[in-house]
Amino acid sequence: MAIQLTACGGGNDEPRSKDLYATYEVVTEGMSLTQLKTVIGQEPSSSRADGNDITIYTWVADEGSYLETKLHVNVEANYGVVGKTVIGPSGSKTASFI
Repeated sequence: MAIQLTACGGGNDEPRSKDLYATYEVVTEGMSLTQLKTVIGQEPSSSRADGNDITIYTWVADEGSYLETKLHVNVEANYGVVGKTVIGPSGSKTASFI
């Protein structure tokens, strides 16, 4: 006789936001966009070219709330990550690798 078990989500099925402050700490110089997406676990919310072969990718957590946090990562086409900034309710941090 086979027994089937079902999993329970614990009552709160709301998806949890990414902690972009923790993600900021994990992002390192030279990471590719593919590596960033793997670390962050989602596609960027937006991107824009700033010239000089650099694209700024932005991820947003808790958009529209008082906890809204944004992670901006500068990626150079032939190198990878060259800078990062996180901005939110816990303040801001910036690092540049160029």
